[in-house]
Amino acid sequence: SLRWSLRTHGVSQLARYVPGGIFQFAGRQALGVAAGLAGGPLARTVGWEVALLASAGALLGTFALPLVLPQVPVWAPLPVVLLGLWLVRLALGPLRAQAFAAYLVLLTLSGAVFVGVLALLQAAPLAWLQAPPIAGAFVLGWLAGFVTPGAPAGGGIREAALLFLLGSQLNRAELLLAIVAGRLVGVLGDVLFFAVAGLAPRPELRRDT
Repeated sequence: SLRWSLRTHGVSQLARYVPGGIFQFAGRQALGVAAGLAGGPLARTVGWEVALLASAGALLGTFALPLVLPQVPVWAPLPVVLLGLWLVRLALGPLRAQAFAAYLVLLTLSGAVFVGVLALLQAAPLAWLQAPPIAGAFVLGWLAGFVTPGAPAGGGIREAALLFLLGSQLNRAELLLAIVAGRLVGVLGDVLFFAVAGLAPRPELRRDT
């Protein structure tokens, strides 16, 4: 059921910090097998999760193009993202397209949170046209950490990528502060999700309510 899936995701999520890297997926695999699900389909699910999540990150990362190619309009990547979603639905079917769309929303919100944190910490107002490229840079930094084996929740990798992409565009001291604050917001969100998932009553595996 959806409730069982959400609880399992929340309980296993902190493993990406300790031990780090791919252990969140190993945790979900172990919890699923312990609940009576077959190991093979679970492993394929993890594979699809990684592939669709990384693909969504790569697509949204195209919003950072104006940072390196100023002639690219800010909203030019939007048709590319929509085309990618349509191709996923065409090639993989509606169910995986729904998952892909959910990952697009998740990463968009993550980028928006970072933009919000930066806007709060900057002395000068943040122009609204700066928001999509900055959010795209955040997603690219997340993607770099996501595909790096062993890095605890992309620790160090994401921050280095953000400094590389945004260091020449923004005040470096304010950017560093926003990167640290953004990381704290993410950690607190994961801890809250873990606490809510762990304290919630254990739902049925297959029956959704």
